[in-house]
Amino acid sequence: MKKLASLSSPKGRREHRLFLAEGPRVLSAAREAKAEAELLLLDASRFDSPPPASPRSRDVVLLSPRAFARFSAVEHSQGLAAAFPLPELPAPSVPPEGRYFALAACGVQDPGNMGALMRVAAACGCDALIGVEPCADFFSPKTVRASAGAVFSLPLYRLAPAAFLSFLDDAALEAVAADAAAGAPYTDFEFPSRLVLLLGSEGRGLPAALLERSRRVCI
Repeated sequence: MKKLASLSSPKGRREHRLFLAEGPRVLSAAREAKAEAELLLLDASRFDSPPPASPRSRDVVLLSPRAFARFSAVEHSQGLAAAFPLPELPAPSVPPEGRYFALAACGVQDPGNMGALMRVAAACGCDALIGVEPCADFFSPKTVRASAGAVFSLPLYRLAPAAFLSFLDDAALEAVAADAAAGAPYTDFEFPSRLVLLLGSEGRGLPAALLERSRRVCI
């Protein structure tokens, strides 16, 4: 239980190379994405065997409600969670030609907001979500829960600001910055066929270096 509880922290996730996902909706999305868990964790007061929508798992553990609550990050848990291998995030991969649309979360600090952006990116058919540092951990329990399972299906990249600018140049992508106070209205804006839409942090918005590199659209 101590190992599972440690997965609530970035240090614990790095040390054990695992992250937690909790709840039927998120785990159903993991199953659809064919993600395989290391451990499927069941509250024995609710389940005696894995429910049909559970992802594949190397092992299944039945726990008492008290033991389950020791690692659960949900106030009203539904008694279903899983530990998944923590992936190594790859370098961004972009086809040399054709349409491409990615969402860049630049300095987004709140895990719930990061998860919501994953959910939006997946619903909009984005090719990827790029976290531009410093930003929230993709695999914190709150991010995973807020993503509603998009964390399992959406290509994810994480880059420092300088590396992100180099990525835009190397991949021949146009940066479009979402700005609430400047730029053309989105209804009049002609979006390019190969773009990355930049969204800034909750408090400070987008840094100057990224704004200088971008066209602006008012959303």
